[in-house]
Amino acid sequence: EPSPFYEQFRSLRRIKNGRRGKTGYFATMLAHAVSCVRNPETPAVSSFEDGIAALEILHTIRTGNGTN
Repeated sequence: EPSPFYEQFRSLRRIKNGRRGKTGYFATMLAHAVSCVRNPETPAVSSFEDGIAALEILHTIRTGNGTN
């Protein structure tokens, strides 16, 4: 059953109890990134700028350098 919250993310729907198990999202993202590097003809899902912005957000969260 698809998620009512976001397309193609089955783990974002409510479950009654327990964990869902492995989703493979990160493995799939990594495989796509490797494919883009190995074959420049592969269309990227996200831009380089999107990736940098995500890393900056994670860095801010991890270091606590955001505004309070």
